[in-house]
Amino acid sequence: MNNGMTEQLNRIRNEEGREVFKGFTLGGWEVAERLTNDKWKRKSEWCDGIYRMVWINEEMNGILTYCEGDIILEAFKGKEYFVESVARANEFYSMY
Repeated sequence: MNNGMTEQLNRIRNEEGREVFKGFTLGGWEVAERLTNDKWKRKSEWCDGIYRMVWINEEMNGILTYCEGDIILEAFKGKEYFVESVARANEFYSMY
């Protein structure tokens, strides 16, 4: 996955099914949103006001999360890993 996004974030993890990249901003969630394009869809049911915003890209198998300054990109290495992570996130965010 590379639309310029991974070049702006630091790789912090490379696992079997995903790579994780991280950055930080004092500029608010809008900074993270500027990393996306029209293929990224905000998951409003996973968001919490201005504190947490989450976007997913089903075509590129990615999840981008902004949470209180942290920007985290999960780039999944296959559709099955992406679908599994989305299911876990649905379960997690439904409780919080």
